[in-house]
Amino acid sequence: MLCAISMRTENAMTGRRYYNDQKCNILIVIDSLGTGGAERSVQDLSTEFIRNGHQVVVLVIRDNIEMQLDASVVVEVLGFISHRGLPKYSVNAARLKRRV
Repeated sequence: MLCAISMRTENAMTGRRYYNDQKCNILIVIDSLGTGGAERSVQDLSTEFIRNGHQVVVLVIRDNIEMQLDASVVVEVLGFISHRGLPKYSVNAARLKRRV
């Protein structure tokens, strides 16, 4: 099920503001949680999503975790040595289903 992240929109005709307060289950997939910029973005995004009341699962493909995330974020590690053996556009679905 997809849901929109809490967003604020404004109707141009009436000037009324609408808020979507639907809480989401968010899955973020990343190669590793090293010390790079993408990892920092995952840290910032997951912290902000948790602060807004969403549930966050971070799926780490390789077993390389150097960065700590918010305690409310669920971190699942697939533990692949390299991402090269994975299908180009998906993660091993059977393994993912068992973990999440």
